[in-house]
Amino acid sequence: MVKKDVETYNSATTKYGVIDENGNWVCPLTDYNYFAICAEVAMESGYNKSYGTLSFSYMNEGFFLVKVYCALVEEGGIPSGYEATYSSHCRSYIVRYDGELITSGKYLMTKYYNGYCFATDSGGDVIRIDREGEKTYIATRYKSHQFGYDKLAVPSCGLIYCNRAFYNIKTGEMAIDLSEYNLTNNERGMYSFDKDGTFTFTFYNPNRTVYIATIDKKGNFVKEPTKY
Repeated sequence: MVKKDVETYNSATTKYGVIDENGNWVCPLTDYNYFAICAEVAMESGYNKSYGTLSFSYMNEGFFLVKVYCALVEEGGIPSGYEATYSSHCRSYIVRYDGELITSGKYLMTKYYNGYCFATDSGGDVIRIDREGEKTYIATRYKSHQFGYDKLAVPSCGLIYCNRAFYNIKTGEMAIDLSEYNLTNNERGMYSFDKDGTFTFTFYNPNRTVYIATIDKKGNFVKEPTKY
């Protein structure tokens, strides 16, 4: 991505564009593609001319994640509890390499993996988003009183973890159900398969003794679980 500030005595604009690995423009440098539009939203977002800023990150497969952060600034400047307010008013935009908007919302998102990314909203729903922006409901994230919502893991081996289960990325259907295990907290948010196609996790037995287990992509134990 390329950013260029253009300033004269009576105007100031910022242009955004995208070049490929050979230095060719795949999105011309302009101030009217969605990269620039999101930047304008950040400058004018919120209430009472709230302070806004934005960030760009590459999502793989030709897509960018643009996040617009907004703090609700009252008269007199930055309010108390600024950091919490700042992070809680965020809108995410998926923008294709050519500057076209795919979708937007108040989501936390993974990168694209085999044509799909996954997002969670403030209500805990997990949705799958394809390259055209079409959304498919997958599950509602598990929420415990102690730890809150499970984090959305990184997709791996064609599967993604949420709601104490692994789901097939292409079909959106549950592939491995882990709900019968009282999982420990130390892997929350890190539920991804290794490159060899196995996943190792720890859980409590009825006596609160911690056991460790390794499963394959079908959910079968590679070997009998043992004490951790």
